[in-house]
Amino acid sequence: RDTSVVDMGPMLRVLAVRRPDLVPHEVLAEALWPDQQPADPAANITVLVTRARRALAVPEAVVTGPGGYALGPCTVDVAEFLVLAQQARKGLREGRPADAGRDCAAALELWGEPLAEDTYAEWARSPRERLLRARVDVLETAARAALAVGDAATAAGYAADAATAAPLRESVAVVHAQALAAAGDRAGALAALDRLRLRLRDDLGV
Repeated sequence: RDTSVVDMGPMLRVLAVRRPDLVPHEVLAEALWPDQQPADPAANITVLVTRARRALAVPEAVVTGPGGYALGPCTVDVAEFLVLAQQARKGLREGRPADAGRDCAAALELWGEPLAEDTYAEWARSPRERLLRARVDVLETAARAALAVGDAATAAGYAADAATAAPLRESVAVVHAQALAAAGDRAGALAALDRLRLRLRDDLGV
């Protein structure tokens, strides 16, 4: 048995974040063995694929393609989150804030720290950043939807979470201030804008 064969979990996570694309052998090998690859990476990956199919009891869970693999038909929480986020944005654009709010709430119910096991893995850096930005988008959309239906307190809560995650995003600071003002906290609204001003000055020199 080749001791360079790693647990199948990282491989499945790489396939999941790139679904439905085919992930080439060399891309998988680089993600799974960033420091030193085994003598035959493709053979080791084949072992992992076999283990995954056996563990999941679904042979089509991992699809073999020319020079790589892809995740087959299955439910992936990341994909569901992104679909709900897209639906929410569309609902808000089309003047359906109540629907947008429900989609945002459903998306946030699915949320968990993305790729927590791979925080320091180079391959996970870009998808983690993309998903963290997507969460801020959902929080901002949720705040705007709540404002649109007259629920200023809920809007302020969503916007505060978004501002904590993205303190330099101007649109988030603005909706936070709008929500606080709508809730009757004008001093808090001005303070939210002032925090943005200070961060832009101190962090970006703007």
